[in-house]
Amino acid sequence: MAFCMITSMEPRIIVANTFWKRMIGLLGKRSLPTNTWLAFTPCKQVHTFFMCFTIDVVFLDKENNVLGIETLEPWSVSSYYPTANAAMEMNVGEYTKHIRQKN
Repeated sequence: MAFCMITSMEPRIIVANTFWKRMIGLLGKRSLPTNTWLAFTPCKQVHTFFMCFTIDVVFLDKENNVLGIETLEPWSVSSYYPTANAAMEMNVGEYTKHIRQKN
């Protein structure tokens, strides 16, 4: 699937690319600031153990093609995406505010 930005307000992306950043992720947070996404790279699967809120997760391959979009409640595990290179975590509904499918 090919997608493009539909808003002039691009999200703030925080990259979790070290062991500690990946381990902590959104643990202990009560919410994610509006328009802020957390990127895990490399990443093929995520969990929401010990989290307090529901998130949307977008899985991307190396060319940034969308492989899947999932809504995960606390204490959930996403599907496994063997060709994924990154996962973007965000507040529920934020992805559709910023992105639409190209024709």
